[in-house]
Parts: sequence; C-alpha cells; structure tokens
Amino acid sequence: MKMSPQYSDSGTHSMLNFFTGALDVAYMGSSPLALGYLYGLPMKIVGVANSHQNSLAVVRTHRPINPNPKLGTVLGSDGQVLSHKFGMTLPEGERPMMINLSPEECIGALRSGMLDYVSLWEPFVSRAVAAGGTVVFTDQDLDFKLYSYVACTQRALDEKHTEIAAMSQANLEAAGRLVAKPSAYSARLRMVFGSEVDARSYERVIGEGYLWPTADLLSATRLPPEVEQSLIAVADIHQMLQATHFSRAPISQLLPSSSRPPKSGSETLQLGYSNSLMCATFHVADYDGLFSSQGLQVQVGKRRIADRIARLSADVQEDLRLCHELLARDPELVIQKLGRMNEQIFRELLKNISGEEPKSAGAAIESLRLRKAAPPDILSWADSVRSIRNVATHQIETLNVDEAQNVFNIMLNIVEWYDRQSSEVSLPVKRCRRCHLDLHEDWIACPQCGTTTSADCSQCNSSLSPGWKVCPSCGCTIP
Repeated sequence: MKMSPQYSDSGTHSMLNFFTGALDVAYMGSSPLALGYLYGLPMKIVGVANSHQNSLAVVRTHRPINPNPKLGTVLGSDGQVLSHKFGMTLPEGERPMMINLSPEECIGALRSGMLDYVSLWEPFVSRAVAAGGTVVFTDQDLDFKLYSYVACTQRALDEKHTEIAAMSQANLEAAGRLVAKPSAYSARLRMVFGSEVDARSYERVIGEGYLWPTADLLSATRLPPEVEQSLIAVADIHQMLQATHFSRAPISQLLPSSSRPPKSGSETLQLGYSNSLMCATFHVADYDGLFSSQGLQVQVGKRRIADRIARLSADVQEDLRLCHELLARDPELVIQKLGRMNEQIFRELLKNISGEEPKSAGAAIESLRLRKAAPPDILSWADSVRSIRNVATHQIETLNVDEAQNVFNIMLNIVEWYDRQSSEVSLPVKRCRRCHLDLHEDWIACPQCGTTTSADCSQCNSSLSPGWKVCPSCGCTIP
C-alpha cells in the first residue's frame, strides 16, 4: 500500500480537491466539511482530528480601532464562522468588514496596521499575539464545539478502505504520542509551523489548546451527538452567510457505512494536509514511521520545503533551515555552506565504504561513481553543487538568488537521499586480491575471477588466504 502526502493551502482547498479527484483523504476544519456537505459532495468522516480549546480565536490589534474596522480571515473557514459570531456581539456600527486573506497575509496586515482584527487558528493565533495582538474572542465563547476532521471521498472509501483504515490508525497512535510527550516533537513542529513561536508555546498549545482523538468513526453506527450538533450549527451559519438555498441531506450521511467489506486499491492514497496545527498528528506519524508500521509506504509527494527539512535527522535540520532563511540576503554564503555540506557527505560516504580519505570532493564523487555506490542522478547533482561552489569561491561571476535557490533544492534532494538510503545501501567493503573487483562483505568468492575471499577455518579458526584448498593448521579440506 502506498500513500502520497499533498500539501494544500488550507482545509478548504483540500475539500475542493475532492471535486477533482486530486485527493482521497484530508485534514480539514468543520467549515470545509460542512460546505462539502452543503454542496452535495460525496464525502465521509473518517474521524475527528481534534477538538478546539481556545485554539481558534479573534485577535485584536494593539492599535486604536479604525472608524471602519476590518477583519482578516479565510472565507469558507472556521475563522469565518468565529468572526461572524464575534461580530454579533458588537454594536452594529462597530462590526468589522470581513476581508478574505490567507493566514500569512492576515498576520502581515495585522502587524502593519492594515487590519484591526484577524480570526485564525493555531499556530497563527500565537503568531498574531506575538505580533502584539490581544485575544478577544475564542471557540470557547460559542454555544457549540468546533472540531477538525479527517475526511475522505466516497470513492476512496469504496476503493481504498484498507489504506484509509491504516492511515487513521497511524493518526490515532500519533495523537497518543503527542499527548504523552509534546516536548519530543515541539522542535520539529516549530520548524514546520513557524519559528516566531517558541518551543514552549507549541508544547502549551498542543497540550492545552486541543483535545486529541482516541478512536475514529470508521466503524461507528452514529455520529457523536456533540459532533452532529457542531456540524449542523456550522452548516446553518454558512448557509446564511452565502444566502444560498442548499438541498440538505441528513447529516448522518457523512458517517461511513460499517457494512462495507475492507478493500485495497492498486492506486496510491492521496492525503491532503495544510499548515494548521490540526495536522500535527500527520507530521508525528510521518517522523516516527507510524504510517510504515501500518503497511503504508510513504512517498515524497508534494511537500513544503519546511516540511521536508523537518523530516530529516536533527544534525542537518538547523543547517538547512538557516541556509533557507539566508537565501535572499546572502546567496553566495549559502552556496559556500551547501558546498561544504555536499563535500562532507560524499567524503564521509566514501570513507565508510572503503576507508579511503579522498583528496577532494571531486575525487570522492568520481570514486563513488566507479563503485556504483550511489545513484547516477545523485552524483550528477553533487558534481553540479561542487562546480557552482568553485565558481563562487574563485569569484568567476556573481551568483544570484535564483542560482542559490537551485543549489539549495539540489542539496535538499541529496540530503533526503543520504538520510533515507545510506543505511540501506549495500556497500562494498573489501577488494579481490587478484582482479581488484570491489566485493561485498558476505561474498565468499570473487564473481569475476573465482578467487576465494579471506576466511577462517571452520574447524580450528585459523586464518586462511585466498586460494588455499587445505588448512595448514589442522589439515581439513576447505570447501
């Protein structure tokens, strides 16, 4: 079974991708799920991703409110639901005008003074507060709960039920780990969701801002009453805001059928995720190999650079993160840093294989190419990085941001390969004394000339040289 993660700008975008068939299953808020239901989209709830506990909020600027106040949020999101309910608490003349912006744009506009309020979710609530804002209204001020969900299409449930069940089980295991020890993941999540918020704040939000699930709804016979109440309330609000008459089916149709026999398809399960903390369990399951333990082979998919860096081992994460941040400011410094990383990787790889200390990065790459110890495309990329670094070192020409970005993308591919494959690649560790062919550790004879490799006598443990037919110590025949 295979699964391919696909980054989406929002849960609403993931829901819309259900229409095109680009996604099979996705994390999304109550609003995208309710809108999909109102649109008549054949979709089902796999399970609750989490329940909000002050993790969805309206944040007010520290500046005086303008005469015609403006509020930034994402249309079709839970932020829009919250902003509507917040506006109803204000006198009619003080209700803000709603402006459709991305979460990142909302934070920037609040910081610059162009917005008076933003209505967002974590980690953007914490980022808005860090920018000087004050929380004035949260999900706890509503008369119903707000949830995030894992939802899928009817087609995916019919054709990829086994994959969806495996994904859901990995998600639940990740939720348990996140609750038990949020500090174990705060550094990686900070890299994914933004360094403007410190690690302790991420721990607090994970532990206090959400309730995490312990079971899915794949085998449930009815929706939990509080979930049903929440979805009906959210659907009612969006129907009013859109001023559209929707033909509404019973909300229970969102529940998966329990009578369906498990089925696995040959196609890859396409999983949608976004930059919301509701997707934290996806990242934890990915880091800890929980998808793999459920039989899902995770492909690279379409991920953000921050997400790709966070998946790597801790010793290279910080270097790559700093290089990415420095791209626009000092592209030549980035090229030098990445060039040194490139040289270190391939020198170390050759040393691990043969014990050789190469004279240069070029010599290491060429030796690895002759030994066929790395894929040709990886070695070609390594050569490209080395050449561009030489140009930067000798100042043959001034290198720009685009060239540094290209080197960064190449190095990220190389580091991902090295991190993933170096421990799995079967490496030659010795050489035939007669024809000098590289041999693997467990080979007892050279496949090219037939010479027996060095070994110990099975009877007396004396060292034997290649070609010996009889042990000189005990006289036994050598097979």
